Amino acid sequence: MDTKKVISGHLFFDRWVYDKPSLDVNSDGDIVAVSQKSFGPLEVYEWGISSDGTVYEKYQWCEDDWYSDSNYKKEIDKEKLLEKIMTMKELIRDTTLVNEWDEIYNKIVSML
Repeated sequence: MDTKKVISGHLFFDRWVYDKPSLDVNSDGDIVAVSQKSFGPLEVYEWGISSDGTVYEKYQWCEDDWYSDSNYKKEIDKEKLLEKIMTMKELIRDTTLVNEWDEIYNKIVSML
């Protein structure tokens, strides 16, 4: 049975840890709506809005160099980001993160 845990503002579910969404731009100039990381294998997914206003999905394999060619950042439809945000809103629904994260997700949705 999968259980959700909130530790230091992060959501742990199954083999994934989810970071708090942010309205602040990161070092690449992107607004990261959803960031999920796995520790087995080490991989990172990210969905958000690029500095040029396009919606993106980013994937990074961190385990070793054998699969580094599978890393990508690609433009996606706004609907795909909206679906991911709705999935996250459902995932946090019964956690202590719901109020804070939901407010940020709503602001990101309004930006789209």
